[in-house]
Amino acid sequence: MKDFLKKLFNGSILTSVVCAVLGTVLLFFPGVTMITIVRFSAMGVMVLGILQLLLYFVRKTVLGMNNHMVTGLSLLILGGVLLARPQLITNIIPVILGIVLLIDGLVKVQRSIDLMRIKSDKWLITMLLAAISLAIGALVLTDPFKSAKVLVIIIGIGLLFAGVTGILVYVTVSSKLKELNKVVADVKEELQKDMPIEGEAVETASAQEQPFNE
Repeated sequence: MKDFLKKLFNGSILTSVVCAVLGTVLLFFPGVTMITIVRFSAMGVMVLGILQLLLYFVRKTVLGMNNHMVTGLSLLILGGVLLARPQLITNIIPVILGIVLLIDGLVKVQRSIDLMRIKSDKWLITMLLAAISLAIGALVLTDPFKSAKVLVIIIGIGLLFAGVTGILVYVTVSSKLKELNKVVADVKEELQKDMPIEGEAVETASAQEQPFNE
């Protein structure tokens, strides 16, 4: 359970899953109101909070520099408030979701640079995905549409795209890092094999110091 939760949180993959689910709902049900969007978002925030708490309580060690418990409780409270009073942010929800898409695009830019630095041929594709996320985020923020339904569809497409591609980028980066770690481990193992054992090194050095007698 603990390993599962660690993998779930690593690389913000859980956020990608939540974005993909929310985007799917908005894409197939574009007639929903902003209040419904806020409520769905609030439930997603509460799920994140619950998983943060689970991650805290399944830890075997007591000591550790993390804020899983505080973060989990904060997310639960925030989600509960938004669920109870969604009208608090209905007017700015498109702005918030547009910013989320922009942040997702910037994260993908960073991942693309990371892939380029470790000589992966996938960096260009990741950069293209980042550009698309940034473009959709900018489109949502500028809101050139006169129809709220069209805006909801664009937000849905953006969130679904951000979620799915976020998971793909996470898998790509993780697999490349595993390859690099394996190479480093193999090199260390070969170096250790080539290095003489301490006792053998001392005996060899002593033998070399002895004079040669005919």
